[in-house]
Amino acid sequence: MGARLKILNVEDNPLDSELIVRALERGHLAAEIVRVETPETFAQKLKELVPDLVLADYALPRFSGPAALQAARAHSPDLPFIFVTGSLGEELAIETLKQGATDYVMKERLDRLVPAIQRAMLESSERKARREAELALRLSEELYRRLVENARDGIFTLTAGGQVSSVNNACETMSGWTREQCLGKTFVEFIHPDNLQPAKEWLQATLEGKNPPPVELQLRSNLGHGFVTLEVTSTALLDEGQITGILCIARDVTERRHLEEQLRQAQKMESIGQLAGGVAHDFNNLLTVIHGHAALLLGDADFNLKHHDALREIARASERAASLTRQLLAFSRKQPMQVREVDLNEVVSDITRMLQRVLGEPVTLHCEYSSRLPSVKADQSMLEQVIMNLAVNARDAMPKGGTLTLRTHKVVRSSLTSTNLTEGHDGQYVCLTAQDTGTGIPPELVSRIFEPFFTTKEPGKGTGLGLATVYGIVKQHGGWVDVQSSPGHGTAFTIYLPASSVPAAAKEEAKVASKMSGGTECILLVEDEVAVRNLCRRLMERLGYTVLEAETGVAAVEVWKKERDRIQLLLTDMVMPEGMTGHELAQILRQDKPHLPIVLSTGYSPETLGEESLLEDGIHFLSKPYTPSQLAEIIRRAMGKPI
Repeated sequence: MGARLKILNVEDNPLDSELIVRALERGHLAAEIVRVETPETFAQKLKELVPDLVLADYALPRFSGPAALQAARAHSPDLPFIFVTGSLGEELAIETLKQGATDYVMKERLDRLVPAIQRAMLESSERKARREAELALRLSEELYRRLVENARDGIFTLTAGGQVSSVNNACETMSGWTREQCLGKTFVEFIHPDNLQPAKEWLQATLEGKNPPPVELQLRSNLGHGFVTLEVTSTALLDEGQITGILCIARDVTERRHLEEQLRQAQKMESIGQLAGGVAHDFNNLLTVIHGHAALLLGDADFNLKHHDALREIARASERAASLTRQLLAFSRKQPMQVREVDLNEVVSDITRMLQRVLGEPVTLHCEYSSRLPSVKADQSMLEQVIMNLAVNARDAMPKGGTLTLRTHKVVRSSLTSTNLTEGHDGQYVCLTAQDTGTGIPPELVSRIFEPFFTTKEPGKGTGLGLATVYGIVKQHGGWVDVQSSPGHGTAFTIYLPASSVPAAAKEEAKVASKMSGGTECILLVEDEVAVRNLCRRLMERLGYTVLEAETGVAAVEVWKKERDRIQLLLTDMVMPEGMTGHELAQILRQDKPHLPIVLSTGYSPETLGEESLLEDGIHFLSKPYTPSQLAEIIRRAMGKPI
């Protein structure tokens, strides 16, 4: 039996107790026996000795076996208890067993005592082991339950037939369906129709024990926003080697997919921006040639005057095209604001023809202009982009047609009734309202419509950047946007821009070359586009300048070596072939002649080329497309001469 047993013997007769000791010795059972005969000493020794076994006589003068059994069970329910008595009838013996006794042995049959003790100890050990195993199982189950219920991932089980048999709290949270709504339902009932076939194949592979890779499924949501995207892994549940169900772990990747889509949209816009930058650069070269030659003809005294109006229209069209290229560059670069005093009525009027083509026939465009409208200090091309974006947004809100009304008006800050009273400062504002008769915006979405990439349109039908751009441009101009909308009754966007006290600048017309200031200096012209170079040379020669030409920066250095003393100004394109930029050429020449006036020209902006610091003293920037008058003016300014 291993270590010595500690036995508590309830016996009033010392001789009977001695007989028990000898019986144990004959059975080679090592034991330490302590005899007690009163309830008090029995209770005391139960605590002090912590016995392995109790042997008790049935009847004692001051105590009884049943009382000792009751006390022992109260102290330790698993403590083996054997009656050792001289007289115990069959019915009484059975009663003691019912009360919890392990066994009973008659004093005249003490040869049965050792086997009875061994059997009692074995059963006690088995009961203890079983109880510990049950406790460990309960603890394990409780731990598993807590882990499952508190897991951030959804954990659910399916039967072999595909019915939901259990779900954890995370499943309820991510889907909006309660346990009661899920249990017993077939799992595929919750799956998006487009995912049904992949879901069925994944379930079948799991039931066949193939351990399929994680599958991404769209689960029908009960949270009011359609579907959630889950990444689900599965493991077959086994019972005696047979697959009886599936354990599934689901992770909500809806937000991750949304962020990935945002990243893809950003990368797409970056690619589009790079493409737009290159296209705009080429267009700006072409527009420079178109506008420049139109101006040359307008300034030619021998030109037939009957074509005068047509040429002016060509010049105006090239100016509008230049504005479009600036809009094209809106997402490709940090667009520098070209601020001047503008008339909002004229901005709206100039863009209406283009708007009608964008809106299409089902949408009617109606414009209401306020008289005596103050000017605003703004970049006209950016305001045109705001109007265009609002018009496109209105068009998409009226798929079956409707009316878009553009209304200009002025307000005083203190009289505004808009909910955006915290915006802006007191004073006068010029406003543009774009009101449609479309589907309207749900109240819960109004606060999000200006978020970048947020869109209520179907995938592929909106970038979520239109209204974000509107908001950014308006804020850049010191204004704000107010939105009034209700589902089914259309939407009104009102743009508030600070009014200016300065009158709007008059539109610049093509200037006659003969009226422009020129000079007799020698200019080194570097331009790889032949048409632009020829035009620029003709314009400068008409102004009286001597022009030396080069196609690239490398060729320009060779011209410089021969004509250094004659050259009094460098006019160069910034982006050229053969690996030398205009800025690098300017640096090379300035090392030789530090105060050489420089004019850098390109269809890009300095910010796009990463050359923000190049506009130092004596270096001027001429943005393409430019007019003859702008070319003449910047040359005079660079040379420090009166314009």
